Amino acid sequence: MGYFCPLCGKSINYAETIEGLCIHCYYEKHPIIEDTIFKDFTLSVCKFCGAIQDKKHRWHYYDTPLEDVFIKEIASYLKSKIKSKNIDFKIYDGSIKVLSATSGVFSFKIDIIVSLPQHMNKRYHIINTFEVPVYFSICDKCKKIKSGYFEAIVRFKKANDFIDKKTHEEIKQTLKNLMLAYTDNPKGFILKLTEKKKFLEAKVGSGTVAKAIGSYFRKHYNAHVIVTSKLKGMVSGKNVYQLAVSIELPKYHKGDLLKVGNEDICVVSKVTSKGIICDGLFSHKKYVFTRQDLEQSKISKISSDEIDEYQVISEKQNTYQIMSLSTYQIYEISKSEIPISLRKDDVLKGILFRNKVIFLAKK
Repeated sequence: MGYFCPLCGKSINYAETIEGLCIHCYYEKHPIIEDTIFKDFTLSVCKFCGAIQDKKHRWHYYDTPLEDVFIKEIASYLKSKIKSKNIDFKIYDGSIKVLSATSGVFSFKIDIIVSLPQHMNKRYHIINTFEVPVYFSICDKCKKIKSGYFEAIVRFKKANDFIDKKTHEEIKQTLKNLMLAYTDNPKGFILKLTEKKKFLEAKVGSGTVAKAIGSYFRKHYNAHVIVTSKLKGMVSGKNVYQLAVSIELPKYHKGDLLKVGNEDICVVSKVTSKGIICDGLFSHKKYVFTRQDLEQSKISKISSDEIDEYQVISEKQNTYQIMSLSTYQIYEISKSEIPISLRKDDVLKGILFRNKVIFLAKK
């Protein structure tokens, strides 16, 4: 003869009851998670950026949807309250309802999963809906941003040159990536970014962060970095200084071709924050140019228009005859001047310098 739950009338196996009640009726009378479990739990969120404030009044910043952050916070709280190894839970369907400028509620469902050893560890699902209060305020970082607070100015420029659009975008993306490391720092923000042809300027909330930006560009971009400070005023009887971090990006990069007046053509082999090292293609000398040397007008970058293509039209025992494909001028060069073996009709790129063709690469 079958057994029926005395509360809901459901036909069940008596072996799967607790105190004569079906699982769902038993846990309705004896809830695993009481409504009162959240009586001391609240969610405090910044109304501008969505940062969450913990019980120690520290702000935490996330780049995920606010509902997902709330669910994670609630799950962490429940794990600290529910110690039973036979109970698991899943939180879902979270939604925020704004009640006023400063308050709201967050409603969600909890799928409580119960495994009962006396029922051969069969898993039962009990679903309940809960609400917790939400309070809206403003985090420390947004307070500073709204007040226009900043401690340092970081200015990027390129030695005697304009910053091209590609470099502008690369700097902005690098800054964005760097700031991720300071997400929880209330001063870890860029208040304003100003873009000009000759420079890019960032107002940074923290002087420490500004110096870290300078160190990064010195290490990874071989930039020349100068850090200075000036007295901005006094707060509570203490001097307040504003930092200025000047980041000068190298004018030249590894592999660039340079013309040293009428002396030589050289290729940049190394770039440092102090200058560059080049290998002479005409003289086969090694050059070390400081930043001051590079400001001289006799050093200039070779443009693509100055590079020509040359075709091998004949070969002799010790020489090649080559022809410029733009001027059709014919030159005879020694095989010892070319480090690779060539055949007729091969095409190479080169530069005509002091009536001598300097080859760059084989096409």
